[in-house]
Amino acid sequence: VRVAFAKIQNRQATLLEQRTAAADRDELVVQRAIFAGTALSVLLLTAVFALLLRESRMRAKANRALAIHEADLMRANQDLTDFAYIVSHDLKAPLRGVGSLAGWIADDYADRLDDAGRHQIDLLQGRVRRLNMMIDAILAYSRAGRAMDEPVAVEPVAVDLSTVLQSVIDLLAPPAHIKVTIDTPLPTLMIDPTKAAQVFQNLLSNAIKYMDKPAGEVRVRCEEEQENWHFSITDNGPGIEAKYFDRIFRLFETLAPRDQVEGTGVGLALVKKIVELEGGRIWVESTLGVGATFHFTHPRHVPTQDSLRPANPTPLR
Repeated sequence: VRVAFAKIQNRQATLLEQRTAAADRDELVVQRAIFAGTALSVLLLTAVFALLLRESRMRAKANRALAIHEADLMRANQDLTDFAYIVSHDLKAPLRGVGSLAGWIADDYADRLDDAGRHQIDLLQGRVRRLNMMIDAILAYSRAGRAMDEPVAVEPVAVDLSTVLQSVIDLLAPPAHIKVTIDTPLPTLMIDPTKAAQVFQNLLSNAIKYMDKPAGEVRVRCEEEQENWHFSITDNGPGIEAKYFDRIFRLFETLAPRDQVEGTGVGLALVKKIVELEGGRIWVESTLGVGATFHFTHPRHVPTQDSLRPANPTPLR
Protein backbone atom coordinates (compact mmCIF):
# COMPACT_ATOMS: atom_id res chain seq x y z
CA VAL A 1 0.00 0.00 0.00
CA ARG A 2 2.80 2.37 0.96
CA VAL A 3 4.55 1.69 -2.36
CA ALA A 4 1.35 2.26 -4.35
CA PHE A 5 0.61 5.49 -2.44
CA ALA A 6 4.12 6.71 -3.12
CA LYS A 7 3.72 6.05 -6.87
CA ILE A 8 0.43 7.98 -6.90
CA GLN A 9 2.07 10.93 -5.17
CA ASN A 10 4.94 10.87 -7.63
CA ARG A 11 2.49 10.71 -10.53
CA GLN A 12 0.52 13.68 -9.18
CA ALA A 13 3.70 15.69 -8.69
CA THR A 14 4.75 14.94 -12.26
CA LEU A 15 1.35 16.03 -13.66
CA LEU A 16 1.47 19.22 -11.55
CA GLU A 17 4.90 20.04 -12.93
CA GLN A 18 3.71 19.39 -16.48
CA ARG A 19 0.64 21.61 -15.99
CA THR A 20 2.78 24.37 -14.47
CA ALA A 21 5.22 24.19 -17.39
CA ALA A 22 2.32 24.31 -19.90
CA ALA A 23 0.80 27.30 -18.12
CA ASP A 24 4.15 29.07 -18.21
CA ARG A 25 4.45 28.36 -21.93
CA ASP A 26 0.88 29.64 -22.60
CA GLU A 27 1.55 32.78 -20.61
CA LEU A 28 4.75 33.35 -22.56
CA VAL A 29 2.89 32.87 -25.85
CA VAL A 30 0.18 35.33 -24.74
CA GLN A 31 2.77 37.87 -23.69
CA ARG A 32 4.57 37.51 -26.99
CA ALA A 33 1.26 37.88 -28.89
CA ILE A 34 0.38 40.98 -26.91
CA PHE A 35 3.80 42.43 -27.59
CA ALA A 36 3.57 41.64 -31.30
CA GLY A 37 0.06 43.11 -31.51
CA THR A 38 1.18 46.25 -29.69
CA ALA A 39 4.18 46.64 -31.99
CA LEU A 40 2.00 46.12 -35.07
CA SER A 41 -0.52 48.66 -33.82
CA VAL A 42 2.25 51.18 -33.25
CA LEU A 43 3.55 50.58 -36.76
CA LEU A 44 0.08 50.94 -38.26
CA LEU A 45 -0.61 54.11 -36.29
CA THR A 46 2.74 55.50 -37.39
CA ALA A 47 1.97 54.69 -41.02
CA VAL A 48 -1.53 56.21 -40.77
CA PHE A 49 -0.13 59.32 -39.11
CA ALA A 50 2.49 59.63 -41.85
CA LEU A 51 -0.19 59.27 -44.53
CA LEU A 52 -2.43 61.83 -42.83
CA LEU A 53 0.49 64.22 -42.47
CA ARG A 54 1.38 63.77 -46.13
CA GLU A 55 -2.23 64.27 -47.21
CA SER A 56 -2.51 67.36 -45.03
CA ARG A 57 0.62 68.83 -46.58
CA MET A 58 -0.60 68.00 -50.08
CA ARG A 59 -3.98 69.54 -49.34
CA ALA A 60 -2.37 72.67 -47.97
CA LYS A 61 -0.21 72.88 -51.08
CA ALA A 62 -3.26 72.38 -53.31
CA ASN A 63 -5.17 75.06 -51.40
CA ARG A 64 -2.30 77.50 -51.86
CA ALA A 65 -2.19 76.70 -55.58
CA LEU A 66 -5.98 77.09 -55.78
CA ALA A 67 -5.80 80.46 -54.02
CA ILE A 68 -3.13 81.62 -56.46
CA HIS A 69 -5.20 80.35 -59.40
CA GLU A 70 -8.32 82.06 -58.05
CA ALA A 71 -6.42 85.34 -57.70
CA ASP A 72 -5.12 85.00 -61.27
CA LEU A 73 -8.67 84.25 -62.47
CA MET A 74 -10.04 87.31 -60.68
CA ARG A 75 -7.34 89.47 -62.28
CA ALA A 76 -8.15 87.97 -65.69
CA ASN A 77 -11.86 88.68 -65.20
CA GLN A 78 -11.04 92.23 -64.18
CA ASP A 79 -8.87 92.61 -67.27
CA LEU A 80 -11.80 91.36 -69.40
CA THR A 81 -14.12 93.83 -67.70
CA ASP A 82 -11.68 96.67 -68.33
CA PHE A 83 -11.32 95.54 -71.93
CA ALA A 84 -15.10 95.54 -72.35
CA TYR A 85 -15.30 99.14 -71.16
CA ILE A 86 -12.43 100.12 -73.45
CA VAL A 87 -14.11 98.49 -76.43
CA SER A 88 -17.52 99.98 -75.67
CA HIS A 89 -16.20 103.51 -75.14
CA ASP A 90 -12.83 104.07 -76.81
CA LEU A 91 -13.68 102.19 -79.99
CA LYS A 92 -17.33 103.10 -80.42
CA ALA A 93 -16.75 106.83 -79.87
CA PRO A 94 -14.58 107.34 -82.99
CA LEU A 95 -16.80 104.88 -84.85
CA ARG A 96 -19.79 107.14 -84.21
CA GLY A 97 -17.70 110.04 -85.50
CA VAL A 98 -16.93 108.22 -88.74
CA GLY A 99 -20.60 107.35 -89.20
CA SER A 100 -21.69 110.93 -88.55
CA LEU A 101 -19.05 112.29 -90.94
CA ALA A 102 -20.19 109.91 -93.68
CA GLY A 103 -23.79 111.02 -93.14
CA TRP A 104 -22.83 114.71 -93.33
CA ILE A 105 -20.92 114.14 -96.56
CA ALA A 106 -23.87 112.29 -98.05
CA ASP A 107 -26.26 115.13 -97.11
CA ASP A 108 -24.06 118.16 -97.81
CA TYR A 109 -22.63 116.92 -101.09
CA ALA A 110 -25.63 115.02 -102.35
CA ASP A 111 -25.84 117.20 -105.46
CA ARG A 112 -22.13 116.79 -106.24
CA LEU A 113 -21.84 113.03 -105.81
CA ASP A 114 -22.40 110.75 -108.77
CA ASP A 115 -23.74 107.22 -108.49
CA ALA A 116 -20.28 105.80 -107.76
CA GLY A 117 -19.69 108.34 -104.99
CA ARG A 118 -23.05 107.66 -103.37
CA HIS A 119 -22.33 103.93 -103.59
CA GLN A 120 -19.01 104.41 -101.81
CA ILE A 121 -20.69 106.45 -99.07
CA ASP A 122 -23.28 103.72 -98.66
CA LEU A 123 -20.52 101.11 -98.37
CA LEU A 124 -18.75 103.22 -95.74
CA GLN A 125 -21.91 103.61 -93.68
CA GLY A 126 -22.59 99.88 -94.00
CA ARG A 127 -19.08 99.06 -92.74
CA VAL A 128 -19.58 101.40 -89.80
CA ARG A 129 -22.87 99.69 -88.89
CA ARG A 130 -21.25 96.25 -89.24
CA LEU A 131 -18.33 97.19 -87.00
CA ASN A 132 -20.73 98.64 -84.45
CA MET A 133 -22.75 95.41 -84.49
CA MET A 134 -19.57 93.35 -84.17
CA ILE A 135 -18.44 95.35 -81.12
CA ASP A 136 -21.82 94.82 -79.47
CA ALA A 137 -21.70 91.10 -80.30
CA ILE A 138 -18.17 90.73 -78.90
CA LEU A 139 -19.24 92.46 -75.70
CA ALA A 140 -22.26 90.18 -75.37
CA TYR A 141 -20.08 87.11 -75.97
CA SER A 142 -17.44 88.18 -73.43
CA ARG A 143 -20.07 88.92 -70.80
CA ALA A 144 -22.07 85.72 -71.32
CA GLY A 145 -19.86 83.62 -69.04
CA ARG A 146 -19.17 86.29 -66.45
CA ALA A 147 -22.66 87.14 -65.25
CA MET A 148 -21.95 85.82 -61.75
CA ASP A 149 -18.79 87.95 -61.54
CA GLU A 150 -20.63 91.19 -62.12
CA PRO A 151 -21.05 93.53 -59.13
CA VAL A 152 -24.79 92.93 -59.30
CA ALA A 153 -25.29 89.43 -60.65
CA VAL A 154 -28.54 88.55 -62.39
CA GLU A 155 -30.13 85.73 -60.43
CA PRO A 156 -32.09 83.09 -62.34
CA VAL A 157 -35.83 83.59 -62.05
CA ALA A 158 -38.89 81.66 -63.15
CA VAL A 159 -39.12 82.47 -66.86
CA ASP A 160 -42.10 81.51 -68.99
CA LEU A 161 -40.46 80.66 -72.31
CA SER A 162 -43.75 81.12 -74.16
CA THR A 163 -43.74 84.77 -73.12
CA VAL A 164 -40.05 85.16 -73.95
CA LEU A 165 -40.50 83.62 -77.38
CA GLN A 166 -43.51 85.79 -78.18
CA SER A 167 -41.51 88.90 -77.22
CA VAL A 168 -38.63 87.81 -79.45
CA ILE A 169 -40.96 87.20 -82.39
CA ASP A 170 -42.56 90.62 -81.91
CA LEU A 171 -39.10 92.21 -81.79
CA LEU A 172 -37.89 90.47 -84.96
CA ALA A 173 -41.12 91.25 -86.83
CA PRO A 174 -40.79 88.53 -89.51
CA PRO A 175 -41.85 89.57 -93.02
CA ALA A 176 -45.27 88.51 -94.24
CA HIS A 177 -43.98 85.57 -96.28
CA ILE A 178 -42.33 83.91 -93.25
CA LYS A 179 -44.56 82.15 -90.72
CA VAL A 180 -43.26 81.34 -87.23
CA THR A 181 -45.22 78.62 -85.42
CA ILE A 182 -44.95 77.16 -81.91
CA ASP A 183 -45.89 73.51 -82.33
CA THR A 184 -45.69 72.38 -78.70
CA PRO A 185 -46.05 73.84 -75.20
CA LEU A 186 -42.98 75.53 -73.72
CA PRO A 187 -41.89 75.10 -70.07
CA THR A 188 -41.16 77.62 -67.36
CA LEU A 189 -37.49 77.46 -66.33
CA MET A 190 -35.25 78.98 -63.70
CA ILE A 191 -32.92 80.96 -65.96
CA ASP A 192 -31.62 84.44 -66.66
CA PRO A 193 -34.36 85.89 -68.91
CA THR A 194 -31.82 87.85 -70.97
CA LYS A 195 -29.91 84.67 -71.83
CA ALA A 196 -33.11 82.86 -72.79
CA ALA A 197 -34.07 85.75 -75.09
CA GLN A 198 -30.59 85.82 -76.66
CA VAL A 199 -30.76 82.12 -77.54
CA PHE A 200 -34.16 82.33 -79.24
CA GLN A 201 -33.42 85.68 -80.88
CA ASN A 202 -30.19 84.53 -82.52
CA LEU A 203 -31.63 81.23 -83.76
CA LEU A 204 -34.86 82.76 -85.07
CA SER A 205 -33.15 85.77 -86.64
CA ASN A 206 -30.81 83.45 -88.56
CA ALA A 207 -33.75 81.40 -89.82
CA ILE A 208 -35.50 84.58 -90.98
CA LYS A 209 -32.40 86.30 -92.35
CA TYR A 210 -31.27 83.39 -94.54
CA MET A 211 -34.74 82.32 -95.74
CA ASP A 212 -34.69 81.81 -99.51
CA LYS A 213 -38.20 80.39 -100.04
CA PRO A 214 -41.22 82.49 -101.10
CA ALA A 215 -43.26 80.81 -98.34
CA GLY A 216 -40.92 80.53 -95.38
CA GLU A 217 -41.75 78.38 -92.34
CA VAL A 218 -40.06 78.38 -88.95
CA ARG A 219 -41.32 75.90 -86.35
CA VAL A 220 -40.42 75.82 -82.66
CA ARG A 221 -40.82 72.62 -80.61
CA CYS A 222 -40.03 71.41 -77.11
CA GLU A 223 -40.01 67.80 -75.93
CA GLU A 224 -39.67 66.48 -72.40
CA GLU A 225 -36.89 63.92 -72.04
CA GLN A 226 -35.69 61.96 -69.01
CA GLU A 227 -33.11 64.54 -67.88
CA ASN A 228 -33.51 67.46 -70.29
CA TRP A 229 -35.88 69.73 -72.13
CA HIS A 230 -35.17 69.25 -75.84
CA PHE A 231 -35.84 72.35 -77.95
CA SER A 232 -35.70 72.50 -81.73
CA ILE A 233 -36.11 75.29 -84.27
CA THR A 234 -36.74 74.08 -87.82
CA ASP A 235 -36.85 76.13 -91.02
CA ASN A 236 -37.30 75.37 -94.71
CA GLY A 237 -34.46 77.66 -95.77
CA PRO A 238 -31.37 76.92 -97.85
CA GLY A 239 -29.93 74.36 -95.43
CA ILE A 240 -26.31 73.83 -94.39
CA GLU A 241 -23.71 71.43 -95.76
CA ALA A 242 -22.59 68.78 -93.26
CA LYS A 243 -18.96 69.93 -93.43
CA TYR A 244 -20.00 73.25 -91.86
CA PHE A 245 -21.95 71.80 -88.91
CA ASP A 246 -19.12 72.51 -86.47
CA ARG A 247 -17.72 75.60 -88.16
CA ILE A 248 -20.89 77.67 -87.82
CA PHE A 249 -20.58 77.63 -84.01
CA ARG A 250 -17.12 79.22 -84.10
CA LEU A 251 -16.55 82.89 -83.42
CA PHE A 252 -16.69 85.19 -86.50
CA GLU A 253 -17.65 82.34 -88.85
CA THR A 254 -20.27 83.07 -91.51
CA LEU A 255 -21.20 80.99 -94.54
CA ALA A 256 -22.64 83.77 -96.70
CA PRO A 257 -20.57 86.78 -97.82
CA ARG A 258 -21.08 89.70 -95.42
CA ASP A 259 -21.97 92.00 -98.31
CA GLN A 260 -24.90 89.73 -99.19
CA VAL A 261 -26.22 88.99 -95.69
CA GLU A 262 -25.42 91.36 -92.84
CA GLY A 263 -23.95 89.44 -89.90
CA THR A 264 -21.14 89.40 -87.35
CA GLY A 265 -20.44 85.68 -87.06
CA VAL A 266 -20.91 85.84 -83.28
CA GLY A 267 -24.57 84.87 -82.85
CA LEU A 268 -24.28 81.08 -82.92
CA ALA A 269 -21.05 81.17 -80.90
CA LEU A 270 -22.92 83.16 -78.25
CA VAL A 271 -25.84 80.71 -78.32
CA LYS A 272 -23.46 77.76 -77.91
CA LYS A 273 -21.72 79.43 -74.98
CA ILE A 274 -24.99 80.22 -73.18
CA VAL A 275 -26.44 76.74 -73.74
CA GLU A 276 -23.31 75.01 -72.47
CA LEU A 277 -23.04 77.31 -69.45
CA GLU A 278 -26.60 76.30 -68.56
CA GLY A 279 -25.60 72.62 -68.69
CA GLY A 280 -27.04 71.77 -72.10
CA ARG A 281 -25.68 71.16 -75.58
CA ILE A 282 -26.50 72.37 -79.09
CA TRP A 283 -26.19 70.80 -82.53
CA VAL A 284 -27.62 71.15 -86.02
CA GLU A 285 -29.18 68.76 -88.52
CA SER A 286 -29.70 69.88 -92.10
CA THR A 287 -30.29 68.86 -95.68
CA LEU A 288 -28.95 71.25 -98.28
CA GLY A 289 -31.79 72.94 -100.15
CA VAL A 290 -34.45 71.58 -97.78
CA GLY A 291 -33.82 73.36 -94.49
CA ALA A 292 -32.13 73.06 -91.11
CA THR A 293 -33.05 72.15 -87.54
CA PHE A 294 -31.12 73.55 -84.60
CA HIS A 295 -31.44 71.45 -81.45
CA PHE A 296 -30.47 72.47 -77.92
CA THR A 297 -31.16 71.04 -74.48
CA HIS A 298 -31.63 72.43 -70.99
CA PRO A 299 -31.48 70.35 -67.79
CA ARG A 300 -34.87 69.46 -66.34
CA HIS A 301 -33.81 69.84 -62.70
CA VAL A 302 -34.16 73.62 -62.90
CA PRO A 303 -37.80 74.00 -64.08
CA THR A 304 -40.16 75.42 -61.48
CA GLN A 305 -43.18 73.52 -62.73
CA ASP A 306 -43.61 70.08 -64.22
CA SER A 307 -46.63 70.85 -66.34
CA LEU A 308 -46.41 72.77 -69.57
CA ARG A 309 -48.60 75.62 -70.66
CA PRO A 310 -51.10 75.03 -73.43
CA ALA A 311 -49.68 75.82 -76.81
CA ASN A 312 -51.25 78.45 -79.05
CA PRO A 313 -52.16 76.65 -82.30
CA THR A 314 -52.40 79.97 -84.14
CA PRO A 315 -49.19 80.79 -86.04
CA LEU A 316 -47.34 83.72 -84.44
CA ARG A 317 -45.80 86.46 -86.55
